[in-house]
Amino acid sequence: MSADGDRQIRGIVLGLDRAAAHVVTLLTLEITHALIEDCRVDTGWLRANFVPNIGVPYVGLDGVPERVSGAQQAAGQARLAAGGYSSLEQGSVYITNNVPYGPIVDARYPFVEDAIRRGVQALDTGS
Repeated sequence: MSADGDRQIRGIVLGLDRAAAHVVTLLTLEITHALIEDCRVDTGWLRANFVPNIGVPYVGLDGVPERVSGAQQAAGQARLAAGGYSSLEQGSVYITNNVPYGPIVDARYPFVEDAIRRGVQALDTGS
């Protein structure tokens, strides 16, 4: 193949990678939004702790989940929205909630699967 052909293929692959990363970003933001909306609220701690993060699950400040706050949630969303995830080579994107009683709440009042479904549907319909 010619140098021009190789350059075109690399350009197409790069474009596909960027487009896929953009879709992953939008999907992550939609699901995070749906999780926050659907989460039952007592103290607000669980709702404030859905933190999107690139490359590794968010574990909290200094690795201490109890110190996670809504500020980290907003920072994670802002990183994604500002184009912080621009290539699939950056790894997976995670939405983490380290509040210890989160699984208990989801078991009693299931909302996680519904939130994921709503996030996917929102992206699929373009809303």
